Amino acid sequence: MSRIVWTPLANGDLEAIDDYWANYSLESAEEVAAKIEAAASFLLTVPHAGTPLDSQKARKWRVASTPYLLVYRPAADHIEILRVYHARMNWREEP
Repeated sequence: MSRIVWTPLANGDLEAIDDYWANYSLESAEEVAAKIEAAASFLLTVPHAGTPLDSQKARKWRVASTPYLLVYRPAADHIEILRVYHARMNWREEP
């Protein structure tokens, strides 16, 4: 796999997460963003590491040291990040 594709919904999630953390500290916002990016990069090397979900061949992966989950779908040449959810949200809905 060679690239990460972020859906518009996932990009919106990232913006909201960044805005939330930036209210507390720019350093915290950057740290959380880096952890999310690192998790997505890891999934490029091990695309089936996440727990399978019921629909759309999607999987979920917990972002280490954060309250966030990546909902993603592996494809032949990329992974598609569908959403970035807070673990307490109802992430079981369709991405």
